[in-house]
Amino acid sequence: GKVTDAFRHGLVPVTTAVGAEGLEHPRDGLGFPGVLVPRSSGGAADAEAFAAETVRAYCDGERWSVAQARGLRFVAESFDAEANGAFFVDFLQRRWRGLEESRR
Repeated sequence: GKVTDAFRHGLVPVTTAVGAEGLEHPRDGLGFPGVLVPRSSGGAADAEAFAAETVRAYCDGERWSVAQARGLRFVAESFDAEANGAFFVDFLQRRWRGLEESRR
């Protein structure tokens, strides 16, 4: 998706909690590697908060660098073709071996 593409290109995505669903870094325990826009009192992120977080992330070089490094690491570890390919092949082999059983 567009958020992981942004990470892959070294960008720091700014998004809402909904946009970040399922994109928590599995190993560092710090949650979403990009910038999350806080919810307003009404429960949703508003345009002003979104703009403010975008400007804050862009203007704070250290914050940007940390988020950028975490995003690149997240993509490298979560979407590694070799590791995921081996997992997928193993999954298919197990399914194939148990095919008759699973059809019952």
